[in-house]
Amino acid sequence: MIEFAFVMVINLMPEPFSEWEYVGNFRSCQEAAIYVDLHYPDPYEVEMEYRCLPKEYIALPKDTQIINRDMKNGSVRYYDSHDVCKVKRNCTET
Repeated sequence: MIEFAFVMVINLMPEPFSEWEYVGNFRSCQEAAIYVDLHYPDPYEVEMEYRCLPKEYIALPKDTQIINRDMKNGSVRYYDSHDVCKVKRNCTET
């Protein structure tokens, strides 16, 4: 099974760079950079910044839907990061 170990986030807002948008999980940072080049504006024309980090070093919000993007096959898989109890509707909130 392929490990999608790298997470790409992008910021298209002007200074200060504080509004990060989750792009997806990728097999490598090189694939993530290619995805950004293909799907986002030219960084020389639009002020933007992007980061590719190992998934262990980035804290995504708890309700983020995980998107595994496979650039080699052109496929996308979505994973839900919600607790299983929320799907079954039997959570006990504390």
